Amino acid sequence: MKRKLVPGVFIAAAAFIAGLYLVPLPSLNREYSSLVLFADGTPMRAYLTSDQKMRFFMPLGRMDPLLVRTTVLVEDRYFFYHFGVNPVSILRAAYQDLRAGRVVSGASTITMQIARMLSHRPRTLASKVIEAFQAMQLEARMSKRRLLEYYLNNAPYGGNIEGVYAASWFYFGKPPIHLSIAQIAFLVSLPKDPVARRPGGRNAGTGRNKILYKMYKYGLITHNNYLIALKKPIPSHKITPDSNNYHVAEILHARHGPGVVRAAIQPRIQGVVERIAAMHKQAILDDGANDLSIVVIENRTSRVRGLLGSIGFFHPGFGQFPAFLAPRSSGSTLKPFLFLLAIRKGLILPGSRLLDVPVDIRGYRPRNFYNRYKGLVRADIALAESRNLPFLDLLNRTGIDEFIRFLRKMGLPVPVYKDYGLGVIIGGLSVRLLDLTGMYATLARMGMAAKPLLTANETACMHRVFGTAEAWLTIKALGMRGRPSAPRLRGLSPCHVYWKTGTSQGRRDAFSIGFTRRFTVGVWVGRVRGRGTRAITGAHTAAPIMFDVLEAIDPVDGPYARPKGLRTVQVCAFSGYKVTSACAQTVKALEPVDHPLNATCPFHRRFIVERKTGFRACPSRHYKPGALLSKNGLVLPPRLAEFLDMPARSAPVFGPDCPVASNPRAITIISPVTNKTYVLDPATPGLDVLSLQAETLTKSAVFWFVNGRFMGTTRSGAVLKLKPEPGLLRVLAIDGFGNQARVRVEVE
Repeated sequence: MKRKLVPGVFIAAAAFIAGLYLVPLPSLNREYSSLVLFADGTPMRAYLTSDQKMRFFMPLGRMDPLLVRTTVLVEDRYFFYHFGVNPVSILRAAYQDLRAGRVVSGASTITMQIARMLSHRPRTLASKVIEAFQAMQLEARMSKRRLLEYYLNNAPYGGNIEGVYAASWFYFGKPPIHLSIAQIAFLVSLPKDPVARRPGGRNAGTGRNKILYKMYKYGLITHNNYLIALKKPIPSHKITPDSNNYHVAEILHARHGPGVVRAAIQPRIQGVVERIAAMHKQAILDDGANDLSIVVIENRTSRVRGLLGSIGFFHPGFGQFPAFLAPRSSGSTLKPFLFLLAIRKGLILPGSRLLDVPVDIRGYRPRNFYNRYKGLVRADIALAESRNLPFLDLLNRTGIDEFIRFLRKMGLPVPVYKDYGLGVIIGGLSVRLLDLTGMYATLARMGMAAKPLLTANETACMHRVFGTAEAWLTIKALGMRGRPSAPRLRGLSPCHVYWKTGTSQGRRDAFSIGFTRRFTVGVWVGRVRGRGTRAITGAHTAAPIMFDVLEAIDPVDGPYARPKGLRTVQVCAFSGYKVTSACAQTVKALEPVDHPLNATCPFHRRFIVERKTGFRACPSRHYKPGALLSKNGLVLPPRLAEFLDMPARSAPVFGPDCPVASNPRAITIISPVTNKTYVLDPATPGLDVLSLQAETLTKSAVFWFVNGRFMGTTRSGAVLKLKPEPGLLRVLAIDGFGNQARVRVEVE
């Protein structure tokens, strides 16, 4: 009999052991929630799993060691010594249950509890047997450390909270890394009775104190620590994030998926942003705007430290859409980068004069924001006052394609089109607030470009896109105070702030971007849909918010120091350009050593005149030696001369007997004929335009003005077609030597 029994025992044992490895287990894969943290590790927002649980994963090695030891002590003191089932505990539990006449002890090991989590069976004897077998399967296939990690990340801790990480986060607002003794005892007490012992539960304090005593009894804490921990308060409620920063959480959740991600957002700065936005909300709505977005970038790291996506995540309309990612009309916000590029190309210095006169480009009539013009204006003042006409002229000189390439190099995702026009510098290009703020942060870093970073674990990849010398000259211009475009901001900020505002055509978008050495703040206020209102402007609507944020987060920052790479040069006192021999006076200016000013003064010219008469030397006449001498004169572009109502030149004129003499016959308007009435037919091609044509004796270019507006340039004898409005037209033609001809016509 014994001989037959022994093989049977071996076969049964072998079958049992094989079953441990071959019988399939329920899946150990669990879905974990997404948790978005602030930069300091405090919670921003958590997301439910598909089974509506709050369950976060944390490696065992990162958890507080005392928490781990206490969990083993309370849940399964002999965890590291049994094979999934503890026979001693089973016998003890059976004895206690028989004495009490009811179930008072379950004898479940940590591994058996894991088996119960995997299957969720009713608590019956049959279920216990299955759990015991599965526990042994788990022990055979997994290490003790892995089992303990799984338990701590999935055990019940009250309500829909599972895992010690989620419990520590919701009850104490921090991960289970550096917990107090009282906090550890409270968390360890929860899996025994999650309903009664969770915050606000009837036995929350009793359960924690029992664990504290057990920790003291088994030598995990001292008697003094035990007494101190007993006096600590019990959590009374679940903690929920008080930040409204849903937009960045949604973006990071979509980008990184389940798990824990730490945003670059700092709670202090985020709080400032949200409070200031709330403070200005009513004023924004009163101005007719319906949305707001704010971006705060730390310049040194390029990390986004504050971010507001809308006027309110639950605000009616587009509150849930992150406006900082919406393409909006740039207004005047790109002007500093054209200013910088022009310096880099040697076209201007901050003191160089730019044309600031009205212009008509084939029916396109841009104007300055306040419809005021200076004729000539310093480039830095044109930037500080955000004048449109000087920058249209500057973009024409710099080149549209080169400017677009420069913007792309700085990180602005400009679409590849072929039809960009001069209007890109005054709002014809769409930008996103996050990208735009990142570009200004590049300027604040004196030319070191990097994309804005939304997570704390990213490191900026810095690369230089322009030099410190041209950056400093641009920054200095942006620091000018007392700007007429923003009278409310005069002397507003005690710290050194460098800023630019921008308003789109139609006043649907208002920008204000400002920076100190430490932070860059971008603000957009506007209307997502519908028509704009006159009250929506960068200076009035967006700039006060930007200044409030910068002053709150960085109130004592100092100015930028002058960098190396600048030298002092002499420039023309009148024009601010490179001195020529015709310039009578010079002044000092700073220019980049690596990008010197190449453009010479365009206004002063040296002329050869007759010594006796003072007339300009006639090109077709031969003169004896000594009959001629040189003389300096001022030559103004015809557009500027017309605007200033002064002669186009102070230079000498030709004598009356010279074929190119300055006289009424030097330029003749062929069309239109003066004092005539022209009837135009808009419906008939060819009869819907007025032809402008003139001939000059000098064969120079002809500059056309209608009712004081510059319309274009033609060669001598060429035709310029115009579609004028009905009414009286005063037509003026000027050649390159300042000769003029005028006609008056009526258009019906």
